[in-house]
Amino acid sequence: FQMRGEARVALAFFGDGAANEGAWPGKYRVESDIACTADGDGITIASSDVTLHFDGHTLSSSATDHGIGLNVLKADNVSILGPGTVEGFPQGGSFGGTTNSRMSGMTFSNNITHGFVVNWDFPDQTQRSENNEFYDNAFIGNGGHGVTMNGGDNNKFRSNLASGNNGYGFYMYDANNNDYKGNTSDGNLAGFYTYDPIASGNLIQANEASGNSLFDGAEDGGGCLNTWKSNNFGTVSDAVCIQ
Repeated sequence: FQMRGEARVALAFFGDGAANEGAWPGKYRVESDIACTADGDGITIASSDVTLHFDGHTLSSSATDHGIGLNVLKADNVSILGPGTVEGFPQGGSFGGTTNSRMSGMTFSNNITHGFVVNWDFPDQTQRSENNEFYDNAFIGNGGHGVTMNGGDNNKFRSNLASGNNGYGFYMYDANNNDYKGNTSDGNLAGFYTYDPIASGNLIQANEASGNSLFDGAEDGGGCLNTWKSNNFGTVSDAVCIQ
């Protein structure tokens, strides 16, 4: 568990174990807003069994070159609990090779590229992100996609909002057997987007999408490799595959 130097005083450990600058599993909370001014990650969690409460605070950056606001890397059983905001980073947040973890109540807004990614553990590509849950989060006004997945399987998305992003609201690229229900995507380049043939077996059900520039629902490749049902979409790329 690592933090940028200017952010360390804003994070407090509570629960069992020793703090050691957040190096151990345990429970932590953000005690004040954190403003990062140099390139690099804001908060990195590379230890399993960590719970981080944002307690309503904002993690922000004025850097423009590289850095992830909230980076959870090769960890298991991590909980990120809002309310909290991550904004202004080159990339908002990431689960990279992360498993059996959860995030709820967070907002990722106005980041230079993507709001949040669920990916392989790049650059190693030895562990996919699997069996994670995302509830009641918002991805708003980011320069890339709201949420993009490149190396993620068996993850759940419930009651999340993607709005006003320059890319797709919810993008499934290298993504298999993920479950999207009750999410909303509006005002993006596209609402919900799957990339065949390396996105397959995903369930996109009972979601809302409107006002997206290309399509509210799109399956690229036309293979009908994913299940779309009971969605409320205004425009779709393939009326045979997408319902």
